Amino acid sequence: MKKTLILLFTIVSLQLFSQGLTFSTATPQQLSDKIVNPKCVTTSNWVVSSGSNFGSLNSVGTFNRPNGVNFPLGKGIVLSTGHLTNLPGPKILPDYIGDGNNPSWSSDNDMNAIVGSSNFTNASSLQFEFTSQKTDFKLDYVFASEEYGQRQCNTLSDVVVILLTDMSTGLPVNIASTPSNQLISPINIRRNTFNTSCSDANANLFDTFYGGTNASTSPINMFGHTVAMTAQATIQTGHLYKLKIIIADRLDYQFDSA
Repeated sequence: MKKTLILLFTIVSLQLFSQGLTFSTATPQQLSDKIVNPKCVTTSNWVVSSGSNFGSLNSVGTFNRPNGVNFPLGKGIVLSTGHLTNLPGPKILPDYIGDGNNPSWSSDNDMNAIVGSSNFTNASSLQFEFTSQKTDFKLDYVFASEEYGQRQCNTLSDVVVILLTDMSTGLPVNIASTPSNQLISPINIRRNTFNTSCSDANANLFDTFYGGTNASTSPINMFGHTVAMTAQATIQTGHLYKLKIIIADRLDYQFDSA
């Protein structure tokens, strides 16, 4: 049931620029179909939480990588903590995006419980229930952030979690983490090269920094992103599970992630 996933964004269905990713809106069910194989997985109860639910702009959609564009994944879904219309590349320097200045677009209770903190804002999520004919669950994803570079040493950094819940127990497990079980965030995946105020952390998981002269080649309007990583678990066939993917800014809305 392996499909590609990426945490990025969209609100429009046309190509936005020639050198980067293209983005489209989608229904919650269409989003789930992007990341599972309908031939062996049955889904239901699809729910999306986007900026548009809180009086802001849409922050959830799908993406495709045109031929010749350099990006770790070819297609999938996107979740962002900002407005999708502002996120297509190339990277605009020296500005950060700074979307989501709306107090009602706040945190996610499931993320708060897993992380052990409620210092989040601008949370976006996709969730659905599913049963599978396979025992292998694998989901590829990329984490991108405006915090790379200037803010990557900040201990209160943005976070993404991928929660898998066995519905017979109701207990969610975060299957998105570094090899040492750290949260996926800029502080836990970074390179000292782009900010010498802090040391490397899982540097092999970081892919590309788009500050300086690299900005013009960025397929997204973000300062950097990780390599493609895989969230995985062993599941029971025919058993009911819930998948929930959540991304959120920690404390401030100004430096977005996706």
